[in-house]
Formats: sequence, structure tokens, C-alpha cells
Amino acid sequence: MFRTVLNVVVSLVVAAAALAQSGVVVSVDTTKNELVIKVAEQQLTVNATKVDLLDKEGKAAKLSDFAAKDRVMVTMDGEKVTKVQRAAGLQAFALGADDGSVVRVDAERKEIVVKVGAGEHTVGADKAKLLDKNGKPAKLTDFTAGDKVKVTFDGERITQIQLAG
Repeated sequence: MFRTVLNVVVSLVVAAAALAQSGVVVSVDTTKNELVIKVAEQQLTVNATKVDLLDKEGKAAKLSDFAAKDRVMVTMDGEKVTKVQRAAGLQAFALGADDGSVVRVDAERKEIVVKVGAGEHTVGADKAKLLDKNGKPAKLTDFTAGDKVKVTFDGERITQIQLAG
């Protein structure tokens, strides 16, 4: 009985050790075989010859298939990166909020245009939750061009835009 419980606990610890997080490619250096990836608030330099590189379908990829600003899923075992997979378009695996900025607000159309990475996204004010810096509901008129925001995606759809504090 004790051995069974111990095996289950060890299995859970090993499974928890492999952590997958979303990130964005900062740079690709094919001469050094390196990827620099921003995950959360840190930048990781990854030796591409020591990890599994996968395309958006999960098939083997080459370092040259990656480019700056690509969205990726990074799998880690402890502090060691073991796998980097490209995301399809704006696909978010399990993303938190991404840094962005307000490009413009169109009160007449009830839309806000935000820039995240290299892409601009037009979002109907009724299609995403708008929040102020404190996480409380905001109005479209609370946003102005140039505001820094945190943008949350669900797949390719923006679900929330929050003024950054």
C-alpha cells in the first residue's frame, strides 16, 4: 500500500515538473543555433540543438522555421527548456495577458484597435471585456491612442483589454 501511494506521489511530482508556458520569440540566430524567447517576464536563450523544435501541427521543425515575434509554447523540465512549438497565427495555448498598446478608439463604430507584437487587432467594445488599471469594468471612452494595455487572447479571439498600470 505504502509503495503504491509513493509511486503515485512520485508520478505526480514528475508530471508537475514538466511545465508548458506560452512565449514570444525575441530573436533567432541560426549561426549560433539559438532562440531567444520571452516567457512571462524573463528572456530565455535556448540552444536549438538541445530541444525539440515543433511546427504548429506538432511535427519536427527547423530553427529557420521560427522568426521574431512568433508565438510559441515552451515546455520546461524544471529550469531546462525541452520543447518549443510554434503557435498557429494568434493561437494561444494557455496565454496570460500580452503587452500591447491602443492604436485608436472609434466611438462611432464602438471599436478599439490594439497593437500586440507586430499585429493590429480591431475589437468590438461589446466583444471583449474592457477593464481599468484596477481590474474594474471600463468604458470604451476610458481608452485613448497610445495607452499601454494588457490583452488576453482565447485562441485567436481577444477576450479582454485592460489598461496597464
